[in-house]
Amino acid sequence: MTPWDVFISHASEDKASFVQPLAERLQRLAVRVWYDRFTLVPGDPLSESIGEGLSQSRCGLVVISPNFLKKPWTKYELSGLINRFVEDKMRLIPIWLGVSRSDVAALNPSLADLVAIHGTPEDVGACAIAVLKVVRPQLYKNLRMVADLRTAAVRIESRKLADLKPGPIRHHDLPAALRIRIQKSTLRSGMS
Repeated sequence: MTPWDVFISHASEDKASFVQPLAERLQRLAVRVWYDRFTLVPGDPLSESIGEGLSQSRCGLVVISPNFLKKPWTKYELSGLINRFVEDKMRLIPIWLGVSRSDVAALNPSLADLVAIHGTPEDVGACAIAVLKVVRPQLYKNLRMVADLRTAAVRIESRKLADLKPGPIRHHDLPAALRIRIQKSTLRSGMS
């Protein structure tokens, strides 16, 4: 199992307004995030650590913004992610932050062909849920089920086991094969 669900590639200028809040929300949703501020410590070799993060992540999350398009370092990370996408069938999840399809196509036509999440700093939560749906689908389904229960007119109560009254065992409701297995099990335990 890879240690990271998602590697976040981004421009540092987008950290405060979008990337940091997104990474924090993803962590709160139990997504294992490789994000430089969560992972790197002083003294770590930057390119080696990023290379490890790229190679040990199941998915690549690319926050493409006007800042991302201008920087050479982001292109380095992107080339690593694209290599994993091609060679290892890694899933790439683009988030378009203030860019158009033509902007992304100018960077990489194949990347522009991927279905993207359109993000703004105001909808970081929705972006995090969209990422969760892709990288941890079962967890997403479970959270949706809990949310649906909260909005439904269902009241869930907790009781101590000692407070529950034993009910009658209704053997006649069980399938015949199961009744026979229970009878044999009871006979065997009575003999020992």
